[in-house]
Amino acid sequence: MTDFHQITKKIGFLKELGLDYGNGPTAVMEWVLEHIHVYAGTPWWISIGLTALAVRVALFKPYMDASDVSARMSSVKDITTPIQKQMTVRGNPDAALKARLELQMIYKRAGIRPWKVFVPMLQVFTGYGMWNLLRGMSSLPVPGLEDGGALWFYNLTIPDPLFLLPAATSGLLYYTLKKGGETGSTTMSPQATRIMSVAFPAVSFLFTFWLPASVQLSFAATSGLSWIQMRLFQSARIRDSFGMYPLPQRKQVPASASPYKGTMRAPLTQAELDRKYEAATTQGTGFKAMVGRKMDEMTHTVKSVTSQGKDYLGQGKEKIAERLQKEELRDAQKYEERRKRELAEETEAKKKIASRRARRVESKMTRR
Repeated sequence: MTDFHQITKKIGFLKELGLDYGNGPTAVMEWVLEHIHVYAGTPWWISIGLTALAVRVALFKPYMDASDVSARMSSVKDITTPIQKQMTVRGNPDAALKARLELQMIYKRAGIRPWKVFVPMLQVFTGYGMWNLLRGMSSLPVPGLEDGGALWFYNLTIPDPLFLLPAATSGLLYYTLKKGGETGSTTMSPQATRIMSVAFPAVSFLFTFWLPASVQLSFAATSGLSWIQMRLFQSARIRDSFGMYPLPQRKQVPASASPYKGTMRAPLTQAELDRKYEAATTQGTGFKAMVGRKMDEMTHTVKSVTSQGKDYLGQGKEKIAERLQKEELRDAQKYEERRKRELAEETEAKKKIASRRARRVESKMTRR
């Protein structure tokens, strides 16, 4: 029987212990963790953290590209959302194809390559590899893992007795998702973001609180690095340094566009106050006079809000009408071009028929 404690820590010693996972993601993470632990000579808890850092550094460029694409997609979301809805309309394949081509043209002009958003999904495989590897290492256990932790989680083969590591993972995951995810920007709706920011941390805690502390530590380190990366990608200085597209600013609804908000006014001057006071004294100081003045003010406010609302709706109707007019003009031009081709084909067919008839008549005359 092999004594695990007699095995020298060298490259390949984990396979000598029986941890041979072939050529999958677990084998890749085993190679990375083993090299860091052997060459750095660090305790297991630091080696696990350094492995998480190495994975994050390797995927930093794909995450940066994904953040750039997400910011670009958010900046044109108001334009692409109606087009994407047209693509899902059933019973009109021509309109769906037209919308798809229009969306591709917009993405091309905006420098958007949607496939780059999915490249960071490679972290799913590295996360699975670490989860599988550390569970196997804890079940042996690998020499040094039972006392290779720190503070309250010194034994990495058993779950965290205080549940602080899974709780920290869930807390960091909640804050990261709430602020836009690891890329610092998201194209999801606010409602979907809220659901994910609550559901994912809860599921994460339920699925990790019973796992060995080595696995919990790996997930906590990954969540902490995700939070740091999110903060970096939300910095305008960092985005400018790496040539990333700036994050779109949240739209502020103007006061004139809302019927529930008034317009900010500058403080009244003394002369205006005197005039208002004189008007009030001339109109009377009784209860009826005061009610009349209040009714006049309310009527004026309602008329102002109604006028502003009509102007706002009118602008929207003008934009819609202009867009419809352009679409109708394009459709009319396409119809004219198609009709010209059809007429040309009909004319050509008539000429061929007339030519055939003429040849037949000539052949008959020749026979006679």
